[in-house]
Amino acid sequence: MDIITTALAKKLGGISVSKQDVTEAVEGYLAKHPEAMATTDDTLSVEGIAADAKAVGDAIAEIEPGLSSDAKAALLDCFRNCAWANSNGQTYYNALRHALYTTEWAVFNSLSNCTSSNMSGSVAKGASYTATIEANLGYTLTGATVLITMNDVDITSSVYSNGTIQIASVTGDLNITIIAVELAVTRINAVYTQSRTVYTDDDLDSLKDDTVVTATFSNGSTSVISSSEYNLSGTLTAGTSTITVSYKTVTTTFNVLVSASVPSGYTRLKYVESSGSQYVNIGVNESQVKSAVYKFSVTNESSTLNGSHILSSANMFFPLPKIYYEERQIFYARGGSSGGFVYNWSEGSQYVIDAWLTEGDSCYINGTLAASNMYQGSSSSASNAFTVFTYGGNPTAEKYRFVGRLYEMKIYNSSGDLIRNLIPAKNSSNVAGLYDVIGSTFYTSATSTALIAGGVA
Repeated sequence: MDIITTALAKKLGGISVSKQDVTEAVEGYLAKHPEAMATTDDTLSVEGIAADAKAVGDAIAEIEPGLSSDAKAALLDCFRNCAWANSNGQTYYNALRHALYTTEWAVFNSLSNCTSSNMSGSVAKGASYTATIEANLGYTLTGATVLITMNDVDITSSVYSNGTIQIASVTGDLNITIIAVELAVTRINAVYTQSRTVYTDDDLDSLKDDTVVTATFSNGSTSVISSSEYNLSGTLTAGTSTITVSYKTVTTTFNVLVSASVPSGYTRLKYVESSGSQYVNIGVNESQVKSAVYKFSVTNESSTLNGSHILSSANMFFPLPKIYYEERQIFYARGGSSGGFVYNWSEGSQYVIDAWLTEGDSCYINGTLAASNMYQGSSSSASNAFTVFTYGGNPTAEKYRFVGRLYEMKIYNSSGDLIRNLIPAKNSSNVAGLYDVIGSTFYTSATSTALIAGGVA
């Protein structure tokens, strides 16, 4: 002790470091490790030293309040000179330095298939530590591997219970290892709610937007499965396709209605857009059409004039937005008679119209009934053609032109047969239009101004 005290005093240039300070530190260590020190050279310089560097640091840290920063530096220097001959000298030195200059203990989390509410990498010396462990989806903490050590001593049984870690006072580095147990999946259920037209060339994973998959586990619990955790397989063919859902070792299926996509030489688009200078004649007349389903959006309310139409003929107006100064209204008519109902449109939002214009039938907007018993009026005429983006009775009049986007359109006859399935597309010359997969015909703007192409679908 005299040697260490003298070295400290020399290093500090006369600053007082009492022998008692050093004695208390060493005695504190001896009290904790009597057997380790009993066979150890008291010079701390021989190889094979049994001293635990962490414990030495703990003991000296107990007198830390009585040591100035210079005293700490001197003590470190002295310890380094004494212990350097030992093969673990660097380790001991680093541990002692940590004990002298830090006020925290390290916390190491090794978690498998579970998460912790407390992922801090350190905790104040003497402070409490709490954490809640939760198993990941499909795993359980029942039967999990749990090992918690402090100062390399196993304290698991006294601080861990049912996913909760509670330590009253942290006196050393913490190592927390928890491995959750995987649960068996007994079955899965997939609910597919088709909200859009699915085409044969769609990415299969796009169906996940409308699919909810729920798994039931061996412990009876259920949970909705993230779209990234299950797989879809199958082939999208025109008509009804069966898609297989796979999660771990369990599968189920659902059906989806699929429409044919555009052929080679054409590129499917997200939409085609009218600026008010275009319209399209789709080659059907009043006597053929009884209903339609289509998706559209208004892109510029101020430019969409009163009387503008999305789809109409001379005598039959399908439900469409008519923009007024203070209200938005869908307008429908036939044979010179008309009626309307208010609907609060939002510029840029997409709307799906499902209208069945036989007497007594109804119009739905985004799946909600908007009108019923719509007036049918006079009989239809084979001479009156239907047009898109304008009024069919006077298609060249710009005041009837609709300013907006069309995403898809289906036209049905009185028997319920699909006679037009119009898909936004562009041809090899990059001219935008509506491709009908029923009649294999490409319809472009009837004016000198081409339709505006949306992005590639």
